[in-house]
Amino acid sequence: MQSLVKTLTLNNGLACPIIGLGTCAINNVEEVVYQSIKDGTRLIDTASIYKNEEEVGKGIKRAMDEGIVKREDLFIVTKCWVTEKKDPEKALKSSLERLQLAYVDLYLDHWPCGKDYTGENKFENISVKDLWTTFEKLVEKGLTKSIGVSNYNVQNLLIVLSFCKIKPVIDEVEFNPYLYQKELKEFCDKEDIKIFAYNPLVKGVYCKTYEKSIEEKKLDLLNEDIVKRIS
Repeated sequence: MQSLVKTLTLNNGLACPIIGLGTCAINNVEEVVYQSIKDGTRLIDTASIYKNEEEVGKGIKRAMDEGIVKREDLFIVTKCWVTEKKDPEKALKSSLERLQLAYVDLYLDHWPCGKDYTGENKFENISVKDLWTTFEKLVEKGLTKSIGVSNYNVQNLLIVLSFCKIKPVIDEVEFNPYLYQKELKEFCDKEDIKIFAYNPLVKGVYCKTYEKSIEEKKLDLLNEDIVKRIS
């Protein structure tokens, strides 16, 4: 089956599907990934901190083994967690092993944190420049086709842009009608960095605090009057 969605072109020339499957906190991951690919999804987003890369990889492999897709048909995303920033290459190779892939299409710095947890409540400074320089080498080594960031604001992006040789292709952030990050989007548009929205429909599993706030505020995007009228 061909992809159900159109693609956009990233600043490195790579085509990226505009709709994909996020795999954070979902059940029966292998089957969901497999069925999503079978139904036309071509972008799969995971992360080492999700603890499901192995299941994601099994779903991908199953789809490829059955001839539904080839590897080059898919756009696979994973992320470097805070505790992996000292050695992103080792982290990515571990992710690739779990995913049963030779490369990913996009590797993201999951959080703009300059510190790495070591030991008992101790911190070790991790230079953003050192981190990004290592990320750039991951592209050169063919372990990922693209590099980007997640949960970065304008200031975080400006720091990276001040020294990078390879510009981030994507900033993955929460982005929806309840959290429309106008200034960030305008900046990213200007710098040719695509906004990659998670929780675009304000659905899925949140932390308890966020779930409570949704309940208290009665947030239900699909039942908003303006959304119903547009629909």
